[in-house]
Amino acid sequence: MAEGRSAPLTVVGKPLQSQVMRDQLNALNDDIQTRVTEAQLIGAIDGTSANTNAVDVLSMNADANYEQGQMQLVLKKIDQLILALRR
Repeated sequence: MAEGRSAPLTVVGKPLQSQVMRDQLNALNDDIQTRVTEAQLIGAIDGTSANTNAVDVLSMNADANYEQGQMQLVLKKIDQLILALRR
C-alpha cells in the first residue's frame, strides 16, 4: 500500500465497518456545511466596489505639460483612492 493511503474500507467477502463509514460521511457532511456557497461569495464581492464611491473623478483632460498644481491634484487623488481601497 502506498505511503499516506489508508486501507480500503470495503473488501470483498468481509463485512462493512459501519462506524468507520459513518464517521467519514459525517466528517464530509460537516465540511460541506461549512463551505461558502456561490451566492454568499457573489454577495460578498458585490459590495466591495462601493468602497471607492466617495472618491470623485479627476475631471481633467490630458495635457502635454502638467503644471505642479495639476500633478498635486493627481497625487492627492491617488492617495484618496488608496485609502478608500483599504479595508
